[in-house]
Amino acid sequence: MKYDELTEMMGVDANIDPSNLLSEALRTISITNKWLGFLDNEKLVLEKRDSDLAALESDLFDYYSGRENPNNTEDPYGYNLAKTEIPKYIQGNPKYISLRNIRYTQEIKVKRIEAFIKALQSRSHLIHEAVELMKFYQGGK
Repeated sequence: MKYDELTEMMGVDANIDPSNLLSEALRTISITNKWLGFLDNEKLVLEKRDSDLAALESDLFDYYSGRENPNNTEDPYGYNLAKTEIPKYIQGNPKYISLRNIRYTQEIKVKRIEAFIKALQSRSHLIHEAVELMKFYQGGK
């Protein structure tokens, strides 16, 4: 799921209808469950991105150390760098940079969903406070 879609859905789910607080209180559990499901899915995608990045890093290490060409499209022994130089070449590789950025974007999504779930945990308290405030305005205790 795209980040923009997630934030749009968060805006809808975070909204509390003050005219129907009972329904909103009951809806909190289903909203939380929905977002926990999203979190599980996005964490799985993040784990996949981590695995892809590790595999690419291993392939690039082999390539830059002169052991093997991962794509077999170039001379397999085009590089034979010292071990201390290899990380710099790996981090500058366009495929590595692209995959690292994709992985980072996924991490941002996971953190955003975690923060939203944490905010949802206070939703019931906010609804309770709204009910108490309405009672106060109506002259109740």
